Amino acid sequence: MAETKLPQCLLVKYVQKNDLAKRLPVWFLAMAVNRLAASYANAWATWYWTHKREEKERPLPDVLLHRLPRVPYWVPEAFVGLALVSSLRSKERLLRFLTVSTPAMALRALVICTTFYPTPMLEAPHWGYGAYDLLYSGHTVMLFSAAQTPLEYLVGCFGALSILGARHHYTADVLMAVVVVELLKRVLLI
Repeated sequence: MAETKLPQCLLVKYVQKNDLAKRLPVWFLAMAVNRLAASYANAWATWYWTHKREEKERPLPDVLLHRLPRVPYWVPEAFVGLALVSSLRSKERLLRFLTVSTPAMALRALVICTTFYPTPMLEAPHWGYGAYDLLYSGHTVMLFSAAQTPLEYLVGCFGALSILGARHHYTADVLMAVVVVELLKRVLLI
């Protein structure tokens, strides 16, 4: 069975055109550092909002969220793990994943630091704090940044539903993440 030819990343084309293949690990390292910085900002904002807020708020009304059955908290993590393993299959897939997820998570960190929504969870999960890092979903960013084939997009959709079922995010958070990732793919990837 022939493998589907994927559109090539702009960065990969630039590296090949300018014979910078020897410097490719530097690109990976730079994007990984940026990604870690965005993850740190996400974690800081989540900690800040969960520990500095005095009042307890009720979840916002969400038409889809409250109609889905609850799923265990670990199910969305399993889908994200599948997406990450999928992106590790080749250097080009990893580079495409990092090219899209890094700016998406950096923008998310900025939004988290400036905007607060009440968590969709009625009770705090067992690890001590709820999901206050809302608008937009980092789990969904990971799922759809790694998606490059129709099967991976299908897995991403089921993963997004599991995020809602676990009450990690509101429906708007998940939809916004899909829109941001797909727009970044159109802008950054050819």
